[in-house]
Amino acid sequence: MVSYPLVFLLLVGAADAADPTVGVGLGLVVDLPDAASANHTRFAPGPSLSIPVTLPLTSLVAMRISPRGEVAFGRDRVSWTQSIGGRQYTLVDDDHFSMTARAGVTLGPEVVLAETAISPSLFATIGPSWVGTYHAFEGPTAGLLAPAENDLSDPGNVDPFTSQAALTTEAGLGLRGQGSVGWWAEVGYGSTWVGERALRKSVKSLEAHRAAYGWNPLRLQRPRLAAVCGCKEI
Repeated sequence: MVSYPLVFLLLVGAADAADPTVGVGLGLVVDLPDAASANHTRFAPGPSLSIPVTLPLTSLVAMRISPRGEVAFGRDRVSWTQSIGGRQYTLVDDDHFSMTARAGVTLGPEVVLAETAISPSLFATIGPSWVGTYHAFEGPTAGLLAPAENDLSDPGNVDPFTSQAALTTEAGLGLRGQGSVGWWAEVGYGSTWVGERALRKSVKSLEAHRAAYGWNPLRLQRPRLAAVCGCKEI
């Protein structure tokens, strides 16, 4: 199998470019509220795992590929219709446990601002993501669970949830130490619009939906190792 560094050398040549790098690091994501959903959906800070790869185009410009996963816990809004006294009403609840999980890959340029012992850089990426929003319902929302699709006696039952594709963008500032095994740290701001979806595993006649929300994490990546992938020029 041809490695990415070798493919990169074959396609663009790297006589004047730095070596490709691969980083692995844990970070913290803090959801910043947006005008559309701040009044009903909020998530506490959560963990983030990133594996950024840079493929240099020149000594100062690289193509950045950023696989990343994030998890956060909080609350969101669900709504459903219910017949009361012969009339249909829309009921709303935003006081239940919710978890958002996102996994995806973004791609875009990274520009080194200065080649020093600690090199600062700017990056901007965009790409597809999967977003799952999970819930723990009790009280009035417990009636949303479809008996045929949920084990109501099992505490580990996965309550009605949503699963969907979305588009993620991120921009940020990074710092990278030099050396064959150096370190990197960065702060980034991302945005993913998670549109309204019907709740899976809910009672169909209730037409239960999870309200749309913006996942807008400020990501703080603590210093972690970044390995340089050296390749011979051919």
